[in-house]
Amino acid sequence: MTTKVVHCSGYSLAGDPRISRDKLQCISTEGKHRDWEYVCWGDPNTGALGRIPMTLWLARHVDANLLIWSTGSSRIIGSDYEATVFLNRALQSFAELKRDFPDRFGDDWWSSEALYRDWIRAISTTEITSQRTSDSFIEARKIIDDRFDSKPVTLYSVSSANHAPRTFRDELIAFEYGTGSQSPRQKMTLCAVAAETCYGGGTIRDVQVDDLGKYLMRRS
Repeated sequence: MTTKVVHCSGYSLAGDPRISRDKLQCISTEGKHRDWEYVCWGDPNTGALGRIPMTLWLARHVDANLLIWSTGSSRIIGSDYEATVFLNRALQSFAELKRDFPDRFGDDWWSSEALYRDWIRAISTTEITSQRTSDSFIEARKIIDDRFDSKPVTLYSVSSANHAPRTFRDELIAFEYGTGSQSPRQKMTLCAVAAETCYGGGTIRDVQVDDLGKYLMRRS
């Protein structure tokens, strides 16, 4: 039986205008778009799922065994890293999910808030070591190897639509796919799942692909 793991890419807390910059530890260049809520939660007006709701919907859809919330690249001083902020938002937003995205979270499975929270707690872990996307998959691999050894695993990575191509590239690199050598995890399947919102004011059309006999995904 294949183990299902869902990995949610973090997003700098500097992108949340509700948090004062002097209360954050983060990279100085982050946060200029002030779009954390749109990127991470989504757009209730259109029903577009951001990173957190898409992660939750996908985890339920595939019956995930593990949810990895990442990363540690930004932090509220003296308090939570962004991975923990993501997890807490998921835990605290049962009613908001059902109100904002009724088409995705309106069936009977989502009827009990207590069961919903128990489910998230049971399958979730936070990864606060990594400082960037590529490192988050290296850390995810360590978690997967430690927990599941050589068992068959499918890993789904969730990120913004215009971030998903680069995320998938980093995921492939971390698990040594397409390197010309035999992968050390022969029972590993890798997937990228796009949230329905983009980050940084861009769209998927802004992602540049240089076709030079191979694909090089560049950050939008």
